[in-house]
Amino acid sequence: MLGNAFAIQVVERFRKPAREALHLSKRFEPPLFIREMAEKASRILSLGNQCGEGWLLTGEMVELIDNGVENIVCLQPFACLPNHITGKGMMKAYTSCSYFLRSLQPDPS
Repeated sequence: MLGNAFAIQVVERFRKPAREALHLSKRFEPPLFIREMAEKASRILSLGNQCGEGWLLTGEMVELIDNGVENIVCLQPFACLPNHITGKGMMKAYTSCSYFLRSLQPDPS
């Protein structure tokens, strides 16, 4: 557990310059900290979900919805089955809402 906390600190340190630059931008917002992203994702699924991108995809979609985005296209190339399953599950959680969520998996052939 201590190693994971250290790894997260290292990653966040590398993200700090980008976060600061985006904070100064008039068009973009800085990304959430990984713990904030995990908190958002945990509203939909378990953080123990380790398939594909795990809970990261769900956390990003919830962040977009929380920021007022009403249309989300989840483009998942290369037939990533774990991401497909996670993304579809997240979309089912929001089917009763007024959001337009679509998943596209282009055929690579």
